[in-house]
Amino acid sequence: MTLHPTIVFIFGGSGDLTNRKLIPALYNLYLDRFLPEKYTVVGIGRTPISDEDYRNNLLTGVRDFSRRKDQLDVKWTEFAQNVHYQSRDLKDDNSYRGIFEWIEQKGAEWGVVPNVIFYLSVAPQLAPGIATKLHQHKICEDRSAQGSFLKNLSDTICKAHAS
Repeated sequence: MTLHPTIVFIFGGSGDLTNRKLIPALYNLYLDRFLPEKYTVVGIGRTPISDEDYRNNLLTGVRDFSRRKDQLDVKWTEFAQNVHYQSRDLKDDNSYRGIFEWIEQKGAEWGVVPNVIFYLSVAPQLAPGIATKLHQHKICEDRSAQGSFLKNLSDTICKAHAS
């Protein structure tokens, strides 16, 4: 079975949950070949940091918290080339326009509208504002003919918080 190209955005991407749980779990999925051939993980946070420094910080988390450390030198490099970081002000509309444009660019590069997953690893009081902005900027809309459970779930969550 071929998995549809997917982008995973992690809001709070430089936080402890991302380092201890989310990236080690995604890395394990990669090792087990449960990620699509075309995937990208994008950490979003406030702290300005380069992709390279971000990946190095995450590697420390994988070394400390992943259940799988086999072939880390080779496999981490393969996995991490699809991991990126974006510093964004989540109260600023331009940040959401940038996210939308990034999704569009990745879709054009891949030649297909990707599945997009938003993981909100942020303080509970920030989640409704993020969901509202995602909805306002139509980032949660399903732009593919296929649709998917993940997109529809994301859209439902965005609409619920926007109301």
